[in-house]
Amino acid sequence: MAEARLKVRYRITVNLVNELAEAADEKKLSRTIARYGRVDLLCLDEFG
Repeated sequence: MAEARLKVRYRITVNLVNELAEAADEKKLSRTIARYGRVDLLCLDEFG
């Protein structure tokens, strides 16, 4: 994907969930979701 010049983020699923929960607690969830919305592909590891 990097060769196609796409913006890609890799995250461990549990870390993403924790990040979103913390952002919600701090009333920053919209900003955090918007940041992830700017990437073309979000790869989650250890799903399930």
